[in-house]
Amino acid sequence: MAIIGARRTTSVRRRYLISLAAMGLIVSVLGSTGLFAALSDTARTGQNQIDSAPLAGSAELKIQPATYTPPSPLGGGESISCPLTGWVDDLTTGGFTATSVQPGFDSGNTYYCIQNAGSQTVHLLGNTDSVIDVENGCTGDEALLGDTSCGGALIEDGELSDVIQVRWAPVSCVTVVSGGETTIQIDGNETAPVDLGLIAPGEIRCFGLGAFYPTVTPVDEVQRAQSDRIQWRFKFTGQVS
Repeated sequence: MAIIGARRTTSVRRRYLISLAAMGLIVSVLGSTGLFAALSDTARTGQNQIDSAPLAGSAELKIQPATYTPPSPLGGGESISCPLTGWVDDLTTGGFTATSVQPGFDSGNTYYCIQNAGSQTVHLLGNTDSVIDVENGCTGDEALLGDTSCGGALIEDGELSDVIQVRWAPVSCVTVVSGGETTIQIDGNETAPVDLGLIAPGEIRCFGLGAFYPTVTPVDEVQRAQSDRIQWRFKFTGQVS
């Protein structure tokens, strides 16, 4: 009886293993047909996009020449106006040109509009910039009175920047009424800025700029500055307060 039981157990175990093998074969066959697909998948929308807005710089100055209207003989007052468009960082033309000047010369004012296109209130400063002072010749008593570079025709050899003064005058952008003016020697104004006050974001302010040769200039300085040429630019700088 013990032997018969062992044979029966072995027979059952063999049938069980055969069943497992058959099931594995069935699973394998079904899997190859795609019945068991992946258990995850994705779906996507089209491309989305967001652009950030451009922001104004903290300090951003723009400039334009103002349109000046002189007083009318019929009684109308003088005025200036600023353009609505065309604001730039740098202008390519100057305000005036003069020749054969002597003590007593005055260029008068050329008017400019300054716009604060930035996002912050800034402190305006004014300097002479790109100064070129050249000897054009050696005439009169120029050499006799101490001009050792007389006739050299080199940049920085001239003395006209020692005697010509520039004028910075804040004015009304409508009536041209001046709010006071500052005058300073061209040479000194390169390194010593003129304080022009504050300008708020979006604000436009107007200025009259000019140059003159003081009548009271000492004779020796006048002699040394003869037959010279001075060129420069007016520069506005805005500093965040």
